[in-house]
Amino acid sequence: MEMEPYWSFRKIISQSLPFMILSGIGELFGGYFLSHYLEILPLVPGVFVLVPALMNVRNALDSALAARISTAMHLGVIKSRQNKEVSENVAGTVAVAIIVAVVAALSGYVVREAAGIPHVPLWGFAFISLLSLTTVAAIQSLFTVWLSFYARKHRLDPSSVVIPTLTTTGDVIVVVAVYLSVLAYLGVAG
Repeated sequence: MEMEPYWSFRKIISQSLPFMILSGIGELFGGYFLSHYLEILPLVPGVFVLVPALMNVRNALDSALAARISTAMHLGVIKSRQNKEVSENVAGTVAVAIIVAVVAALSGYVVREAAGIPHVPLWGFAFISLLSLTTVAAIQSLFTVWLSFYARKHRLDPSSVVIPTLTTTGDVIVVVAVYLSVLAYLGVAG
């Protein structure tokens, strides 16, 4: 019996649909946490502009990491999670997240300043950005590795399973991380 190729219509539907449905449901949790921002938004004016930027950066980082790991698995470079290439990819992803978090904080601060939007001090904006994106990058990088190996073990197409799942979990984690980082900032700033 000949195996059906992973790109067939039936395989795409059977692999993608459950994860897309779960992703849609998962985004509701992000919306739930996002609604909590309404309570603290007046306490941290201008911080809300970080959320779309951090989601976009996180999505790009997750997608690139998943693509690198999947490609390396297909090429036979990575055969297990306990691998130098996996560790270096995770460390590199977190390092890029730290750098981008600083740039996002500075850029967002300048934009808000130029637009005349009230805001928290620069150090607070950087604190929230760094704490949020670094936390998300660490969690999502480990999840990306696990999910990539899970997909491979179960012969699932990473394009149909890994990226949509990471997009949802990342969005939810960003929203929660920014919310918790704002609460931490408010605790520090008094």
